[in-house]
Amino acid sequence: MARWMKMVLLTVPLVAGSAAFGIVCRRMGSAYRLLWPPFQPLLHLLLWLGLSIWLLAVAGGLVAVLFRPLSVAVLAFGLSAVAMLAAWGWSWIHLALTLLYVAAGFLFTALTQRDLQQRIRFSVRPAAENWRVVTVALLLLAVGSLYLGFADEVRREGFSLPERPLEDLATGFAEEVVDATPLSRLGAIRAEGVNQVKRVLKDTLERQLRRVERYIPPLTAAVLFVFLLVVLSFLWWVPMLVLALVFPALVTLGLAKQALETIEVRRLVIE
Repeated sequence: MARWMKMVLLTVPLVAGSAAFGIVCRRMGSAYRLLWPPFQPLLHLLLWLGLSIWLLAVAGGLVAVLFRPLSVAVLAFGLSAVAMLAAWGWSWIHLALTLLYVAAGFLFTALTQRDLQQRIRFSVRPAAENWRVVTVALLLLAVGSLYLGFADEVRREGFSLPERPLEDLATGFAEEVVDATPLSRLGAIRAEGVNQVKRVLKDTLERQLRRVERYIPPLTAAVLFVFLLVVLSFLWWVPMLVLALVFPALVTLGLAKQALETIEVRRLVIE
């Protein structure tokens, strides 16, 4: 098989992973609706986000290690960025964030190839260490999509708590307040007291939320970014373990081969 055909074949997983990540980013744009119980839909979405990042880690690692020269690897990341943008949806902000991914892919590839050049034996460790640059960029894309959707919703409709959690919170607090007064001994009066306290509590809470609603989307995005970064930092070894298994498989299939290179080492000595 020709060299260019092998490169095209190895670019397909990167393009597919980018398209999957773009779909996840599109869904993250409305993920603010999932921030309240039950949390299963949000957890499922974050699981798909993690899996798409891992898929990109494996596919990007193949490109960074095997594609020479550097411009060919950057072209592969550029093609994957087009697939990501197509799946995510066109906008100038999406384009800017996607270019951030391309820049991170370029930096990741350059650092990985430089580190591999300085090693005597091949290892996936350089790819594992440098992939964190792309991880941060991908999380910025996903969390940025959440922020854009959340902020736009707050600007148009204002921020409000879902009716069911707000009703449960107000009812529980109002019952505690009324039970601490003599009204708790009279059933009819108690019910009216609970309703009055609940109405006052809900009005007060909504007024306070309107005062700080513009800070809620960026704060939510920042908290989610830190949480996901910590989780992926603990699990960075998963895609690298896959890469360690994939490279020998590529050699077996004839898509890659081990090559011996002679290099010159410049040292400082005393004559």
